[in-house]
Amino acid sequence: MNVIFEIPLIILTAILSSNISMQDVKIGDRENSLNKISLKIVAKENGMIKYLTENKNHFSVTCENRKVVYMENDWLQNLENTKPLFSNFIFGKTSLREIRNIYHTNGFTYRERGGFVTETDLI
Repeated sequence: MNVIFEIPLIILTAILSSNISMQDVKIGDRENSLNKISLKIVAKENGMIKYLTENKNHFSVTCENRKVVYMENDWLQNLENTKPLFSNFIFGKTSLREIRNIYHTNGFTYRERGGFVTETDLI
C-alpha cells in the first residue's frame, strides 16, 4: 500500500535541519531573521507565526529562546498549488515511502512509539 503524505509536510529535523531553508530561514536562525519574510501573517501565538505563501499554502515558524526551532509548510489541498517551499516533493503525490527512500527517515518520531522495521518498511 502506498500511503500519500499530505498535510502537514513535516520538516525533516535533526539530520537535515541545517540543510533546509524556507523563505531564507533555517532551523537555529535567530528570531529576528523572520523580519525578512514578506508574506502575509495569518496567525500568531505562543512563539509561532503562520504565513500565507505565494501559492496559497501555509508556512509556520516556531521560535523558542529567540531561535527558530521548527518550521512547517502545510498544503491546503488545492490541486493547483502542490509545490512545497523546499524539495522536489509534490503535495498530495509524494508518498512517505519516497521520503524515506530519499532521506532514510520519516523526519519525525513519537516518544511513546518505538520504530518498527520489517523486511520492506520502517513503520
